[in-house]
Amino acid sequence: MAIRKPCPTATEAALIDAIASFWQRCGYAPTYRELRDLTESSSTSVVHYRLSRLRDAGLVEFDDAIGRTIRLSPGSEVPA
Repeated sequence: MAIRKPCPTATEAALIDAIASFWQRCGYAPTYRELRDLTESSSTSVVHYRLSRLRDAGLVEFDDAIGRTIRLSPGSEVPA
């Protein structure tokens, strides 16, 4: 039996959409500040918290020590 990835919250889904849109538009990963602005989050620490939750769920990948490494994991599309 395949393990299902948890369904993200509406806020997390908006973050996934923002990452995908930014990648499609620019061709590289967004920064925390760019994601903060795109999702109208209150701070970059909120963005980091949400990204960490998404990484724990296997929906995104990034390296804390290197900038612009945020990417969607394969199969992390948000259901409509």
